[in-house]
Amino acid sequence: MSDPRRIVAPVEMTADAARLAPWRDDWGEVVLRLLASGVVDLADHIASGEPVRLPYPVSLQRALDRLSVMCIAAGDRPPRSVADLLRWCQRPLGEWAVPLAVDEADDATCLIVGGQPSRECLEWALAASDVEGEFRERRVVYEALDVCRANDRPDVYVAFRELLIGKPAMSELDLATELARPGLSLVASQVQQAYEPAPPEAVARGQAVACGRCGNLLLPGFQEELRCAEPDCTKATLPGRTFPAAEGVRWAGREIRTWICAPGRAELRIRDRLAAGGVAAGLWPDFDGADLEVTFPDGKRWWADVKTWASPVQLALRLKQRPFLPGDGVERAFIVVGRDQISGRREYMQTLRNRNPALKSGSVRAVTESAFVSMVLRRQKGDDGA
Repeated sequence: MSDPRRIVAPVEMTADAARLAPWRDDWGEVVLRLLASGVVDLADHIASGEPVRLPYPVSLQRALDRLSVMCIAAGDRPPRSVADLLRWCQRPLGEWAVPLAVDEADDATCLIVGGQPSRECLEWALAASDVEGEFRERRVVYEALDVCRANDRPDVYVAFRELLIGKPAMSELDLATELARPGLSLVASQVQQAYEPAPPEAVARGQAVACGRCGNLLLPGFQEELRCAEPDCTKATLPGRTFPAAEGVRWAGREIRTWICAPGRAELRIRDRLAAGGVAAGLWPDFDGADLEVTFPDGKRWWADVKTWASPVQLALRLKQRPFLPGDGVERAFIVVGRDQISGRREYMQTLRNRNPALKSGSVRAVTESAFVSMVLRRQKGDDGA
C-alpha cells in the first residue's frame, strides 16, 4: 500500500531555489492563494502518474519565495525546500511561523489532509483563479445540463445528479448497469466521463471499501488506518460495501466530489427532511437555477442554494463574485449552509455574514440547514412570520 503522503514524497529529494522578492502588504493572502493553487496543480500532476521534475508549478514556487521573505522578515526560519513547505501544509495555518490565515475561522485549516489537497485548499485555489468552469469534471456537469436543457428533460438531469451524489464510487459492472438505464441514456457519455479509476491506495487485499455513510472510498491514513476520503465524514469510520479490484473500481472525479456530491448530500437530506414534514421540494429547478424549490399551498415559491464550503471567508467572497439570483416570482431565496460545515463552529455563520453583509438583510439571506427546514415547515402551516 502506498504512503498516503502522496504530495510530499515525490519531491522529498528535489532541490529548491528560493528567490527574494519585494515585500508587499497583502502577501499573507496572496501567498495562501498561490500556495493552494500550487498544491492542487502538483497533486494533479502526481495523480497523472508522471514523475515530479523541476520546475515545480509556478504558483507553488512563487508561494515558497514570498513565504521565505515573510519568515526572514519576521525573524523566523523559512521552509527549507518545496518538500518542507508541503510538510508545513499538513499543519493548521494557525501554527505556522507567519500568519497566513485571513480570518480566525481559517486558523484550523490544513491545506493537505491525508496526502491530498483539503477541501479548504480547493476553495482557496478556486478563489485564486476562478477556474470552477475550467475543471474537467465541472465541464462534464455543464455538458449534461446543456444536453438535458436542449432536449427539455429536467428529469434526466435530476437523475444524473442523484447518481453522482448517491454513488460516488462503484465497480465497472455497476457503471455499466447505470449506463444501461433508459433514464440516463441521454447523458451516458457524461456519466462515463464523470467517473475515473480509483487511486491505487484505495485497493487493499484485492478490494476497495466504500464508506457506509456517504458511499465514498475509504483511504489509508498515516497509520494505515482506513478513513473516508470525504472531509465531511468526521465520525468514526463505518465500512460499507466492498468492490473487488478484479472488477475494476471507479469513483467520481475530485471536483465532482467537492462541488456536486458534498452539497448534493445536504440537498437530498433537506428534501427528505421536508418530505417527512409533508412538504414537497423539487431539486435543481429551471435546470439548476437553484438547488431546491419549495412550492407552498398558496402557490408561492422559495428557492435555496445549498453550500458546503469549509471556509466561510471563501464562501462569502464567492457569493460576492457570483451572487445567487432567484428566478421571477420567487417569494424568498436563501443561501443554506449544510449542517456538517457549522458543526462545532459557532463562528461560521457570523463570519459569513460579516464578510458579506448582504447576506444579513438582503433579498437573499444566509441561514443554516436546520433554520431553513424550520422556516419552511412554519410557512407550510401558514405562519407568515417565517
